[in-house]
Amino acid sequence: MAFSLLIIFIYLVFTVIFYAKKRDNYSHFKHSISELGESGSRYEKQVSYGIFLPVGLGAIIVAFSSYANHYHAAYISGAIGLSYFLSAFFPCDTGTPSVGSWKNMVHNIVGGVCYATMAYHLNELMDSNGRWYISLSLSLLCSFLVMFIIGFPKAVIGLAQRLAETSLFLSACWLLF
Repeated sequence: MAFSLLIIFIYLVFTVIFYAKKRDNYSHFKHSISELGESGSRYEKQVSYGIFLPVGLGAIIVAFSSYANHYHAAYISGAIGLSYFLSAFFPCDTGTPSVGSWKNMVHNIVGGVCYATMAYHLNELMDSNGRWYISLSLSLLCSFLVMFIIGFPKAVIGLAQRLAETSLFLSACWLLF
């Protein structure tokens, strides 16, 4: 299952890079991943159904397949999967505001709940075995969440999200070994 999740992550990275190059003025440093498929964008459907939906479904399948043997990795993978899966149907508004359309609100609530779930499981893992990558993932995730909630510094929120998401995917992979 770790290999499957790693393939899903690699697919995500390459497709995000591909669509980011197609978008005018898109920056990996200051724009969130969700903004690639924001409401009304030229690539909304392609990103939603070509990136978010398959990444979400793949991570959910990994979660269900690994639940019996790797409880925490399954929850992290499941939260990743659920957030991407629902992002396909509830795109964010331009700029991913905290408050916006009802779809943007669902997008943010689902993202917040999924990130909180991952933070909880990472914290549980830190208490039980203290692996360095768990601590790093929890720190990166909490840093991103604080930056998103306070909206500062906006110039690097995309980078913070990418670092947090990379650490979450890789932590789940390592836990599956």
